[in-house]
Amino acid sequence: MPGLSLRFVPFFASLALAGCYGAHERALDAGPQPDAATCDPAARPRCTHRDAPCDPLALVDAVCVATTWQCPPGAAPYERPWQDDRCLPLRGVAFFPDGVHESPVSVPVGVSCDWIFPLETPSGVQLVGVPVASRCDALTAPTGPLDDAHAMGSYFAVEAAIVTPSGTRLLARGWQFDATAPFGVRALGVELGHVAGGRLRFDAPVLFDETNDLGDAAIVDGGFVYAYGSPGPTHDLEEDSVVGRAPLDALDDPAAWSVLGEGGWAVGAPLRMFGSGPHRAAVVPDPRSTGFLHVYAAGFGRELRLNTAPRPEGPWTASVLLLPCELPADDPGAYCAGPQVHRELLDPLDPGALIVSYSIGTTSEDQAERRMRDPDAYWPHVVRVRLP
Repeated sequence: MPGLSLRFVPFFASLALAGCYGAHERALDAGPQPDAATCDPAARPRCTHRDAPCDPLALVDAVCVATTWQCPPGAAPYERPWQDDRCLPLRGVAFFPDGVHESPVSVPVGVSCDWIFPLETPSGVQLVGVPVASRCDALTAPTGPLDDAHAMGSYFAVEAAIVTPSGTRLLARGWQFDATAPFGVRALGVELGHVAGGRLRFDAPVLFDETNDLGDAAIVDGGFVYAYGSPGPTHDLEEDSVVGRAPLDALDDPAAWSVLGEGGWAVGAPLRMFGSGPHRAAVVPDPRSTGFLHVYAAGFGRELRLNTAPRPEGPWTASVLLLPCELPADDPGAYCAGPQVHRELLDPLDPGALIVSYSIGTTSEDQAERRMRDPDAYWPHVVRVRLP
């Protein structure tokens, strides 16, 4: 929060959890507290705050005022940020079912952290948002599209949101319905949209085309934006993913972007980071450490997998199983895709748990009938999973 100075401190032992999360806790520098002895140590509350709407909760120190513990300005008593282990969000809303992009993406919209979904509307596929809640049944119904109607037959899919000094930017792919293209859609390229006036705007030039398709995931670290993409080739339904980066103050300039090559940035053939799935994955800071996580589903896969690295450019570990997806047992064509890690729901008292969303699709020829017969089996899932 503006005006708050943060520093890492160990949490006091009498309230530490078994196994101790003290190394992960942060405290607010409240300055001298000459009256702290007048407050009952056993009654001292846990307090939390967020730096930005979609940032994870961080623990801060309560302050002693006279004989009463209080959370400092901008902080509130700790509450578990997400209550459910399994959620089918907004069950019954007319999502656009493409098997990849139905699961929510977290986007700061004003002072709110909204979950963004694709919706089928009379004007075509548009994006709606609902404020994040603490449990599944508290999510409110969307009130209307957050983006404007697009050119006939085209739409945008948000792959990631990043917060920059100039505002929230949206890594997004444009798509055009095309009956002659594989799966009935044709990629229009990747751009960096933005959030302005509570709306999602997609009026920037195309930043990456299919030859330099850095549109799967993005993260901000150390003054750079890192974007990941999988232009190929494909091995066992996993695509070779590469990484590019640009300075934060030049991210809209295509010439400012460089891809990590075998000899360094913009030197040699693009260097493989990891295998990934189509169109969307997640790269986020590791809540247990100073490293990073990559969560993905292989093409037409049935599980979510995990890589880790000390830096956005790696080196990345070989993947391990994170979670078998919950798929309809009677559909051999069912798969999961498009995972997102919801950092706004991370629990500072349980850094080994993630809240992850994913979409469910199918290649079965009777997929429309299957979805109609059992919509819950193909609904996007939001689940709690423990890091291995």
